[in-house]
Amino acid sequence: MSLLAVTLIIFNVLAYNYFKFSLYRHLDNLLNSRAAGVTESIDTYWETEKQAALNSGIRIEKFSKINNINFAKITRHWVETKSNDPQLLNIIAQIFDNHGNMIISSIDIPELQRFSIQTFETLNQGSGRFENIKIHLSNSKPLEAKTFTTPVKENDKIAYIVRLITPLSEINAQLTRLRMILFGLLPLIIFFTGIGGAFLAKISLAPVDQMITTINCITSQNLRTRITIPNSKDEIQRLAETFNSMLSRIDNYFFAQQQFIQDISHEIKTPLTIIRGGVE
Repeated sequence: MSLLAVTLIIFNVLAYNYFKFSLYRHLDNLLNSRAAGVTESIDTYWETEKQAALNSGIRIEKFSKINNINFAKITRHWVETKSNDPQLLNIIAQIFDNHGNMIISSIDIPELQRFSIQTFETLNQGSGRFENIKIHLSNSKPLEAKTFTTPVKENDKIAYIVRLITPLSEINAQLTRLRMILFGLLPLIIFFTGIGGAFLAKISLAPVDQMITTINCITSQNLRTRITIPNSKDEIQRLAETFNSMLSRIDNYFFAQQQFIQDISHEIKTPLTIIRGGVE
């Protein structure tokens, strides 16, 4: 039972960590994919507006996304339009300018209007960043969430920043259920396995108990008694055969000893009778 408990604990820990890693990796891939979709959609809006302006004769130099009021209007319009998109279900979308100032957020959360210094340094290097954060909402406990922040560049400069936020409540609920299954059922599995093991051990060793009872009853007067050999075709059957073989050899030794004593008695009886007659 101890060996089984250790084995199951190691297996459960490995399975739990692998499942947890898979869930978080899937979530990271989902946020990365959704961020790419948000960027592509916003750029499509922007290109449409730019083409309409070009058709109106406006110079192209004025169509930079960096610190552009019109681009900020387009992103606000996009967020307001796409906030109920099924692909952004349970995902908060936020758009920031190149200085980290918020342009628009699908849900207004005051504590998520700025970046951490580490995040901003990562963005300046051109890489996205994943973070686990806690959101403190009113009249409720802190909500664990996952964020993915990625820069969108224009001419090798950050034009704007996209940040997606999704709560971890569903993943945490799945991990909690998995812990209950893996570790909550562990004592029951070990307990019932121990009972089953004890029952099987008792059945398996029942022939040994019978052998012990039979051996304890064998004396010099009943050396011809033999152990009942079980038809188990295993070590217990070979043990019973070995005991019977040993009993046969002992019986032969006793018979030979008795025969020797009888022969000696017969050989001595004749001269003793003559001596007795002479003495008488």
